[in-house]
Amino acid sequence: MLLSIFVTFILSCKKVEKNIGENVIFENGTNVQINLKPGLAVRIEPSTTSKKILEIPFNESAQIISCKKNNEILLNLSGSWCQIKFLDKEGWVFAPLLRLEKSNELPFRVFYGKAIRELPPEKPAPLSSKLVLYQVSIQGHDIGTIQFALDEKMGKGKKNSCRYWSGPPHTEESSQRHCDSSTILYKRNGNELSIDGKQYKWDGRFEGFISLDDNHDWKEIFAQAFEGKPHPEGEYNSWTLEESNCRFYEGDPYGGAEASFLCEKLGYDDSCQCFEK
Repeated sequence: MLLSIFVTFILSCKKVEKNIGENVIFENGTNVQINLKPGLAVRIEPSTTSKKILEIPFNESAQIISCKKNNEILLNLSGSWCQIKFLDKEGWVFAPLLRLEKSNELPFRVFYGKAIRELPPEKPAPLSSKLVLYQVSIQGHDIGTIQFALDEKMGKGKKNSCRYWSGPPHTEESSQRHCDSSTILYKRNGNELSIDGKQYKWDGRFEGFISLDDNHDWKEIFAQAFEGKPHPEGEYNSWTLEESNCRFYEGDPYGGAEASFLCEKLGYDDSCQCFEK
């Protein structure tokens, strides 16, 4: 084995591989978390043949002391070794198996000598012939929510749009909800929806229907949000999943680009008078 770890083979879990060309760079003093299950070996020297000091369990926090500039390929990952501090111990670990604190990056397991991403279990799409789905848009203090009340048997539904201003000045007029409604055509084929000709597809990882017609690069968004792929303009600009609002955003959650998806979890807002219960 290249790294001294315990490996648990879970045949039923879903996995994706990290691109071998992706490099992970951490600055000195950065707080990180162990991103390998069940744990990561810490060594005296930056080498897999060096003596192991200890094994840090998955999700535990450590601090970067320094990182090597040269990259190696281990477990099908490209990256450098970093010296870290964990409690009162210091040693070397392979940087691609770390992640930033509070990151949504998916964890690794080792299968047949390769580090493989472990995806969360996918949940099935809702089966009801009547769906009520929501989609949000957040641009600064301008908040918009669309409610789709869909009836598969009737082949149609309603699109109820509600928008309001959430920021200063905080007046009764500025925070008033503005609503409008329209009738829409609706078709469903298993995990795929057609709403007024616009196509959506279910993704069970975050329990929503993603748009196939909005020119979103979902592959790139998922790679940054779940796999830790670096953003070309820096870590701050990476795509992030905001589960509470059923959307991904790039960089700034209030002013950056966003990619929303349809979901049930946003729920009914009784202040939007056009919404159906």
